[in-house]
Amino acid sequence: MIDSKWIVQAVNAIKSGFVQKLEKDGVTVYACGRIIRIDIKNDVEIKE
Repeated sequence: MIDSKWIVQAVNAIKSGFVQKLEKDGVTVYACGRIIRIDIKNDVEIKE
């Protein structure tokens, strides 16, 4: 299970240019040019 706090932190890290891609428990956050993408596998539960 992943929490929404991790997703927000990952987006901020990508936005800052610190990293290009982060993955955790079936969720991938990455830069695609000037767009930040979030891919979530179908079986991932997200805790708020």
